[in-house]
Amino acid sequence: AGSFTTGQNFVIDGGATMEAAGRMMSEADINALFVRDGGRTGVVTGMNLSKAAVLRRLPLETPVREISHFDVVAVDADDFIF
Repeated sequence: AGSFTTGQNFVIDGGATMEAAGRMMSEADINALFVRDGGRTGVVTGMNLSKAAVLRRLPLETPVREISHFDVVAVDADDFIF
């Protein structure tokens, strides 16, 4: 089987604000965060934040869970995906 390397994972609580998510991404120089909200795990990206703030004009105090994607699919390193 092949091998791969992953970097540090950054996780934010679903109840944290969009602003907090943006600051965390900026400070870590990353463009995505894992979002833990109860028993589910999702992801939020810088583009999600931008669209929420600029296009949808959501307040920066909006909980990040409201703009996160929770339909994330996980696979094992040796899973056939094609």
